[in-house]
Amino acid sequence: MPGQEIFHWGTWFDNDHFAMDYDSHDWVPAGAGRWNRANVTNATAGYHKLDLYLMGLLARSEVGTITYINNPTFNAALGVYEGPAVNLAIDDAAEAGLDPFVAVDVREMAITLKQGWGRLVRTAADRGVLALLDTSFHGSSYERVVRATFPARARVTDKMGAISRFLGRAVRQAKQESHR
Repeated sequence: MPGQEIFHWGTWFDNDHFAMDYDSHDWVPAGAGRWNRANVTNATAGYHKLDLYLMGLLARSEVGTITYINNPTFNAALGVYEGPAVNLAIDDAAEAGLDPFVAVDVREMAITLKQGWGRLVRTAADRGVLALLDTSFHGSSYERVVRATFPARARVTDKMGAISRFLGRAVRQAKQESHR
């Protein structure tokens, strides 16, 4: 198994137009081990099933295969990348003795979460809610990494009443601002 290039959001990982992909492209099979790069746009962006699994929105069995291109080279004459596809399942990581969640690189997850915060809160006046619906979060091996991504002024609660009051104030404030 190669190094970092198979981790989540790695350059050679085929992530199906992931919305926050740092390299802004996806791989489209062109047949016979050849690949074209497709730019990710707002119209084509979406989530890979692996992302949905990591967010707790899909069951492990629903993820299917994860594809990366092994040792690719650029064929200038044809204008395509060449390299065989390697298809892995989450269970392949487990069989290799790896924790499937950790094998996806928690550090990259934290970078993506930080990017999400940046899109949610752009100015000092912006407000937003991040709901972590992971019941195993508290005391997990990744709690410290995730909390480090929170903006300095972030308030954290597990009380639904506090969240409801926050959202109610935000809606009232937005209505008042729209009438100005």
